[in-house]
Amino acid sequence: MPTDSTSLFLPLSEEQAFPIAQGTSLPEACFPTWTIPEVAAAAVIQHVPSLAGQGSAAGHCERLLSQLLATARSIETENGPGTFAAAMASRFDRLKFASGLDLLPSIHVRLLGHDAVKQRAFLSAGGSWDFEFSRNHARELDPFTEEFATPEGSRFLLTDSQARTFRVFERELDEDLHLQALAGTGKTFLIERMVDLLSDHKPLILAMTGPQVNAVLSRVGAHRVTGKTFGEFAIEILQQDHTSPARLKSRSATKEKVDDQVLATELHILSVGRMTPAQVASVALTMVSRYCASPDRDINESHIPRTGEKLADLDRLALVEYATRVWNEVREPRYLPVKLPVFYYHRQKQLSLSEDAKVPAGYSHIIIDEAHDLPTPIQQFLSRAGVPLITLADACQRLDGRVIKPASHVRSREIFQSVRAGRQVEAAINSLIDLNPLVRVHPMEGSKKRDTRTVFYDQLDIPPEPTTILVQSDWGLFEWAQRLSTKQASFAILPGSVESFYRFVTSCIRLYQDGIRPKYGPLFQYSSWDQLRRDKGETDPAFNRIDRMLQKGYLDKDLDLLLMSQGDLASARYLLGRVSDAKNMEVDSVMLTPDLLTTVQPGDRVGVARHFAALYTGGTRARYRLYVPGHLREWVSEQAAKASERAGPT
Repeated sequence: MPTDSTSLFLPLSEEQAFPIAQGTSLPEACFPTWTIPEVAAAAVIQHVPSLAGQGSAAGHCERLLSQLLATARSIETENGPGTFAAAMASRFDRLKFASGLDLLPSIHVRLLGHDAVKQRAFLSAGGSWDFEFSRNHARELDPFTEEFATPEGSRFLLTDSQARTFRVFERELDEDLHLQALAGTGKTFLIERMVDLLSDHKPLILAMTGPQVNAVLSRVGAHRVTGKTFGEFAIEILQQDHTSPARLKSRSATKEKVDDQVLATELHILSVGRMTPAQVASVALTMVSRYCASPDRDINESHIPRTGEKLADLDRLALVEYATRVWNEVREPRYLPVKLPVFYYHRQKQLSLSEDAKVPAGYSHIIIDEAHDLPTPIQQFLSRAGVPLITLADACQRLDGRVIKPASHVRSREIFQSVRAGRQVEAAINSLIDLNPLVRVHPMEGSKKRDTRTVFYDQLDIPPEPTTILVQSDWGLFEWAQRLSTKQASFAILPGSVESFYRFVTSCIRLYQDGIRPKYGPLFQYSSWDQLRRDKGETDPAFNRIDRMLQKGYLDKDLDLLLMSQGDLASARYLLGRVSDAKNMEVDSVMLTPDLLTTVQPGDRVGVARHFAALYTGGTRARYRLYVPGHLREWVSEQAAKASERAGPT
């Protein structure tokens, strides 16, 4: 596995190496225009496949480079300039060179930047290789340059943009602070340092999920802070809120499923339009979910999802009434013989509606990690909580396309120097940042200490190395799972995608084979496969491929075989999932699939921001290699232009 520890920098740039490896430039044309160190570096790279399995491979490469430089001087002294380049060109093997180039990160060897190659600081005064150069150059590239001390006196380093934010924080510990931090810029490390300064206080760390909270606590130290999810935080406060009904305070967050027909019968829910009472009950549950994510105090027509029905005004009013009945039953059960499922988002909404709820007295500060996922109800509550609030967010990762802006009185700072990804990703990632129609942030500065090779592919194929393959939708997930299974590639579906994937595929099969309206949320609006085909057939190539599979007789048994063909998550060569299920991951190699590059309607600024956020979030998971569709930048420009064609929703 690659690391950031570089033992050797070869005097050759990517601009020189990759065209040779791809066959678009020929050594007999290039080598005569290169310097001796550049030609020698190319020769060394050809030997990497034979050296990679040996101990201290980087050391072997460096000694070989030094020997080649000495040999070149001797050859050209005897035979004239250009003879070394000609000799190396005649012995060049493109396949070995390409293989060696791919192996460089695994043996802690990197190429130099164009400017560093031209500066020739790697040579001693006599023209021989300087064995101290790589160590000194690595030190120059280290982004951690600003030194600070903890209250206990230990020293630590921050990047320049981290340091500017940290100085603001340490000057006024009891003031709110909002930090816009691009992916991979070291937010968690900065939280550690903030907690150092709050050693005499009792900070609370909040995040969306348990794994997120645990990841921060493992870095910061669970003995130093308290960590909770937003849902756990809401429950803690509601349980101490004496203005809430006793029944609400004591109920557990059960997730037992209540049959839609039972729900309709017990709450006297009737048909609406062509929807049966059970289907109306399902819509009402969805409306409650949408309401709980909104800033609204009451359920209204804006919370009605797409149902595939043409609803009259009275129908819409009826749905609002039925959803309100369901919400009241969640808050304070009265009629049902069994309790409705109670989720964290219900508790968060209840918290936002409680005017008398307060942050427990034991917490002095609240630090929110990944605050771009901050639920609106929690944001509403915290805005009136009166406790110093530190939010660390990345607006570019807001997958619903919306932008949460801090209050005008809150101090705001940015960090944009990546410590995860190398500068090579800037071409792809910064186009998504610069042209985002809703987000205005500083572009990413990739790390000079790390190489993250960005591959713009035109031919769709599986990457040769272990890779996390990320898709946009359930259709893309279905297609790629089938593709990997057909090629007998070892793969596993990301945990967050497995359950929904099964429900999605079985819903497709039932709708196609039997005309059964799906209960799976994104498909609920379709009452027939033909209706779904009319909606998706012209805009989603992944859907069309799945449509053809179903026409050929794809059944439940085929799905079972597909799931059985999965490998173990820890050992699978490929991981497959939606971007939404990988947003907190950090992996060596990522492939973004073409289904992430779908077209949006003119003027749909939120839709464009949503698509850009998915690509940005997926792409910034990669440490060392990123595969993106070859027309990414052209597509980004086209969608950005479409967003401004006419005034759209914001």
